Amino acid sequence: MPVIGVLSSKGGVGKSTILSALAVVASKAGALVRLVDADPQQSVATWWRLRKTENPALADANILKGKTATKLGPDDWLFIDTPNAQLAQQRNVIDMADVIVTVMKPGAFDLASIVETERIIREQRAQRKVIRVLNDYEPKQPFHNEVLGHLTGQHGERPFIVQHRAVYGAATATGSSAVESNRQARDEITALWEAIQLKVLQ
Repeated sequence: MPVIGVLSSKGGVGKSTILSALAVVASKAGALVRLVDADPQQSVATWWRLRKTENPALADANILKGKTATKLGPDDWLFIDTPNAQLAQQRNVIDMADVIVTVMKPGAFDLASIVETERIIREQRAQRKVIRVLNDYEPKQPFHNEVLGHLTGQHGERPFIVQHRAVYGAATATGSSAVESNRQARDEITALWEAIQLKVLQ
């Protein structure tokens, strides 16, 4: 059962939106997706209740503590939305995850906040598990390109780019996903999903 943890040390970066889009792409590709919403804001759980599907399905968050009757099969993919700035829970997810997806936006505060998440990842020697996502990217914005260059140089690989598209937020608010109505969004998230699958196999 592959476990995918989606992390950020700062709110408002689109972590839950990325996770929900990934869940839709994965389920449409044939994966059995189970969602755990460990974030107190419960954005993913709210999205799923609007959507009301069996795949992806919402799992009991107590599964992270081993205190649930939820049964998961070996072919299930568990996607975990983590709380911002709750370092103990982030450590737990980093430890149990097969792949860690970190999400940030190209802003100064985002660059500062992601440092803490990266520190925890290094402490737990989990760098090999990480896929980094730069969300809400606008290629015509010089600072966005500076951030992209900084991240690429710092980590030795280019982060996955999810461009600024209003359709992401609009679709999520109705229980849908941008990947179901926008080809560019679908291509972005499909590339991310394929990278996650490859990382699981490593």
